[in-house]
Amino acid sequence: MDEAREARLFAVGLGYGEFSLNGTVVTEDVLEPAQTDYGRTVLYRSYDVTNLLRRGENTLVAELGRGFYAARGANPWAWQLSPWHREPVVIAQLEYVDGAGRRIVVATDDSRETADSAMVGDILYTGETIVRTGKQWVRAAEVTPPGGKLIPARAAPVRRAEVLPAVFARALG
Repeated sequence: MDEAREARLFAVGLGYGEFSLNGTVVTEDVLEPAQTDYGRTVLYRSYDVTNLLRRGENTLVAELGRGFYAARGANPWAWQLSPWHREPVVIAQLEYVDGAGRRIVVATDDSRETADSAMVGDILYTGETIVRTGKQWVRAAEVTPPGGKLIPARAAPVRRAEVLPAVFARALG
């Protein structure tokens, strides 16, 4: 890639998504996106990533949890029974203007790669479950997006106030 004069990432990870570009986390926002009826509305965020792009090859990583969208197992709120429930998905589009003034768009599709996440559970009410595993990258499947209309999130983002120690941890193996 040539030098970027300006660049924006429009993205949502269903369940919760965290995005990094060239190893730098794009935002301090957490618990994104806010829970909605994903069959009607999917909220995405827009991030200025101009300073994170570099000449040559760039790597955008979306780390997805499960959140309300892809909750596993029985829970008191029955998220796993929602009509829009399925495996995590990402919808992302990176738009930048190169040094010559051309607008370039790079979007998620089946030419991307995927690997299992260390995050196997993360619901706002019960915390996170993380299992460290080796990543094996495979070609991503392009799937039909959720039925909801993509609209920009308008509410203020959630930010970490503090990180609490794990309640329970054990080594596997």
